[in-house]
Amino acid sequence: MAAPSRKTILTVGGLDPAGCAGITADSNMIQALGGHSFSIASALTVQTPSQAQQSEATSNGLVAAQLRAMCSESPPDAAKVGVIKDGRHWFLLKRYLFKETPLVIDPVLKASSGLSLGKHNRQWSRGFSQLAERASVITPNTEEWATLQPLIPSSTPVLVTGEKAAGAIENKLYLLGQVVETFRTEVQNGEYRGTGCRLSSAIAYYLAEGHSLPQAITKAMQALEQAIKQHYLVGNTTVPTTYLPEKA
Repeated sequence: MAAPSRKTILTVGGLDPAGCAGITADSNMIQALGGHSFSIASALTVQTPSQAQQSEATSNGLVAAQLRAMCSESPPDAAKVGVIKDGRHWFLLKRYLFKETPLVIDPVLKASSGLSLGKHNRQWSRGFSQLAERASVITPNTEEWATLQPLIPSSTPVLVTGEKAAGAIENKLYLLGQVVETFRTEVQNGEYRGTGCRLSSAIAYYLAEGHSLPQAITKAMQALEQAIKQHYLVGNTTVPTTYLPEKA
């Protein structure tokens, strides 16, 4: 009997050698939810579990070769893009991803420890804006939203994450410049590595499963909340565990 197939999610972002964030966190979340992850490191980093110290963009030629190989042989069911340091990578993604492929962009501008993770020149901004036109949703935090809002077409849904209000975390979905829905989850005490990566990759997975955007956001937030509740320590750093949802 043939094994059942899984939804494949292409994740493009930074490689965290400590395994707490970036494409490692993406892959862990996607596989825990029942999918399979294709991973391309757009940037290599020097990180400990608690701090990012240095980063360097992967060569444009190597990223192009990886995208060409994977998207031609086994096109992904959805894609999630995180850290992009080299602005040329945006244009490669636009070239190799099919227009109908659900796409989540989580535009990480700096690490939680403060290290800048991008060179946001004119080329970077132009490439980001062009890919944003075809995104299913973009998931900046409030600081990233303030920086990137002028580059994002108003017709592209934007989920602004991480706003604290009255004992809850609010993620607000914007469309055409207006908040169209607010998603709330309870505040968890402490700081957790890789939550943005896990949330955005989970949204990509649920979009690949055929859920609407509001449904995908809701299910992804529920998965992340459970993963945080089951956290563990790496050194002194708190990391959400791999979340295994109950099967119906």
